[in-house]
Amino acid sequence: MDFGTKNKKHARDLWLTHRTDGRISVTISTDEDATTEVERRTQIVSDELHEEKLKVPRGLKGRYYTFEVKNLSGADFDLDSISVMVDVLGGKRR
Repeated sequence: MDFGTKNKKHARDLWLTHRTDGRISVTISTDEDATTEVERRTQIVSDELHEEKLKVPRGLKGRYYTFEVKNLSGADFDLDSISVMVDVLGGKRR
């Protein structure tokens, strides 16, 4: 996902709207580079939909972002939405 711009960007925060009977993890990487992978785990376990904010590390920057959602310990989950707040870096201002 490049969020509609060719510039490098920093994803500040990620929100998951989900329901789960256990914890889930989100692995974030940039520019198809496995060395940039960062894993964040959810804290909310509920049978109702909840929105949860996951903090993305400041040093993670790139043009393309990949998000992989996995269950932990066989947890069942429903994912309603993923929202990402992105800061575009550099580039010319018009």
